[in-house]
Amino acid sequence: MNPEGPAMSPECRLDVSTYISEREFSTRFGTEFFTITVGMAHEATEDLLCGAVQRRHAVFPLVYRSAETSRTFVKRFSDFEKLFRACEKSFRDESDAHGLVAPQLPPKTELSDAVSCTLIRRLDEDFLEERSSLLAAMMHALLVQSNAEKADGGPAAITRAAENFLR
Repeated sequence: MNPEGPAMSPECRLDVSTYISEREFSTRFGTEFFTITVGMAHEATEDLLCGAVQRRHAVFPLVYRSAETSRTFVKRFSDFEKLFRACEKSFRDESDAHGLVAPQLPPKTELSDAVSCTLIRRLDEDFLEERSSLLAAMMHALLVQSNAEKADGGPAAITRAAENFLR
């Protein structure tokens, strides 16, 4: 058993391929290049207490594409937050070494309602569109730093975290 979790399917191995932004990507570049796109978020529901309660939340579709494969993943904001936290130190190190801009995680949106003591989630279309855009910018910056990390022959912490994210 792999101590870092289940083996990544070969078609999404980020350690042997180079990220290119969606705007620049073409399948004619070959299998050594890939892109990841964060799509527009949409609302989903989660059943709690055996279906007695439903909780609404946003999900974000991600599409991984290379010359030979295309895979779609659905992630929640908390998944992006875990990825960001796993890479935080490496972001600083790579940003300093290469003059890159460190990715920024959009702020959490849950607002406390003091009257009812509940959390309010923002799921309006304008907010979700903005959040999708901010998460796409974060992923782009993260993957650019992953490219720099690989070019340096460094410890590849960002790349490993990104591969775990795509499981």
